[in-house]
Amino acid sequence: MSMSAADVCLGCMAKKTEEDTCPVCGWIHGTGNESHMHLQPGTMLNDKYLIGKALGQGGFGVTYLGWDINLKLKLAVKEYMPQDLASRALGDSQVSVYTMGLSDQYEYGLEKFLLEAQTLAQFEGHPNIVSVRDFFRANGTAYIVMSYIEGITLKEYVQSNDNRLAVDKTIGIVMPVLDALKEVHQVGILHRDISPDNVFITSKGQVILIDFGAARQAIGEKGRSLSIVLKPGYTPEEQYRSKGVQGPWTDIYAVGAMIYRVLCAQMPPESLDRLEEDTLAPPSHLGVEITPAQERAILKAMAVRASDRFQSVEEFQQALLSDTPVSYEPEKPVKTSGASAPMPPPPGEVSSGKAKASPVKPVYLAVAGAAAVLLIVVGFAMSRGGDDSGAAVVHEPEATVETGEALADNLDPDLAEEEQTPEVIPEQLSEGSFEYQNGIYTGEHYNDLPEGFGIWEGPDGEVYEGEWHNGLPHGQGVLNGADGDIYDGEWANGNREGYGVYVSANNVRYAGEWINNRRNGRGTEVWPNGAEYTGEYKDDMRHGQGIYTWANGDSYNGEWRDGFQHGHGALTYANGQVREGQWVNNEFQE
Repeated sequence: MSMSAADVCLGCMAKKTEEDTCPVCGWIHGTGNESHMHLQPGTMLNDKYLIGKALGQGGFGVTYLGWDINLKLKLAVKEYMPQDLASRALGDSQVSVYTMGLSDQYEYGLEKFLLEAQTLAQFEGHPNIVSVRDFFRANGTAYIVMSYIEGITLKEYVQSNDNRLAVDKTIGIVMPVLDALKEVHQVGILHRDISPDNVFITSKGQVILIDFGAARQAIGEKGRSLSIVLKPGYTPEEQYRSKGVQGPWTDIYAVGAMIYRVLCAQMPPESLDRLEEDTLAPPSHLGVEITPAQERAILKAMAVRASDRFQSVEEFQQALLSDTPVSYEPEKPVKTSGASAPMPPPPGEVSSGKAKASPVKPVYLAVAGAAAVLLIVVGFAMSRGGDDSGAAVVHEPEATVETGEALADNLDPDLAEEEQTPEVIPEQLSEGSFEYQNGIYTGEHYNDLPEGFGIWEGPDGEVYEGEWHNGLPHGQGVLNGADGDIYDGEWANGNREGYGVYVSANNVRYAGEWINNRRNGRGTEVWPNGAEYTGEYKDDMRHGQGIYTWANGDSYNGEWRDGFQHGHGALTYANGQVREGQWVNNEFQE
């Protein structure tokens, strides 16, 4: 006889007792998962997998406790759920893509998710690779069923040991990780996301490599958004570049960086920063007791250039265990000084024209004889709907801030008159670092203009990292503002244009469509207290059809105009009462 949700505790899958609280794990029976993005405990998948509590969530998936009702076996079930592309309504199992324009990207990632599961399933029984037992499509998404393992991550293990481990202990943990990589590399799989978070140590001391990143990487490549899928410090430079050649050496860099972090109790500098000036300190300089051979092996694994690293896992393993240091001398990158770089004249005053509200700070970068001026506006006023109160509160209209005009007015007149941009052939691109009066640009360029992939660092700490065209952010890129704001998404001629994710300094998060630097189209906004809006926007305001959920559980589903509940809508209170009808400027019409 198979067990159902009525028979087991959905917090640990132990047999349920008559008590309201599970004596084994403390789970209160009837408790739901915290986020509406999660499947609710008690959901049945594929007619045999009972879903329990959510074990964890990342940007691309949710992992649940599961139970095979036929085999009576505890499992882990991973759901494909890229939160920037799709969501589910409260109480609904079906997953929906935010907009049709994101469907290809979502499906591409889903197919990679299933293909990886199919490939990893052949390693069933490997002691160091997470065991895949089943995979299937359902609810508009896909699922991977894995063996459930008790234990902690390497990150947690290190934290419990004064934040660092000795060399011999570290190598003892890393060797099984390298054994796992050696196997998957032979069938053409790269992990691409190795870090202490993704190395699991079971209660019996077994080391298992988890969370392979095929879907995550696929979404980044398809959407040309790489920063949302990469971990600073562990990521080699080729993963940041759309044309970067990846291979075993890519994972080897991450393993080397992981060893460095565990030994030194500090993160290594980012690989892109090391391109300009390599500041990586050898572990022995940081007080680590290590042999010259071990240290040289780690530094070679972390070489900035892929060609300088070990080209196979076997080479790396042999070097770590050898008494003879490998031949490797760190490359000394050549930094182009400001004296030899083309020096732009001062940019002068440039106004965005309409920005009148408050804390909007323009940042200017003059490039090569004023051929182009980059105007990036850091920060904009997010809407005020995320208070802690319930639906009875009438919200003020949202502030609208012009966050950047089209840049034609700010360009050199001669450049603005040009109707055609000469075709840039990839072979014509050069790479270098140039220091200007208003910042430092490092990356690809053509005719003294940023072109291709590059990084601009402003005088106040602003950093733009991504694609450029004709001296302006164009394509996919990430802007980290001086005040802590972050925009990661698509750009066109210096403006936010297309799909992007914005996180303000106070952790208000918007993921959705943009037109001319403003939220226009469909998107989702989430406040730190748990309040959330999913729906349509017009010029930075809620406008059209949308669902707003307050932190206390009240929810409005209906029409909006200029930031107000306006038109037909239904307000459902947390206690189940419903007020449905016509609304005018947040007021219900009795």
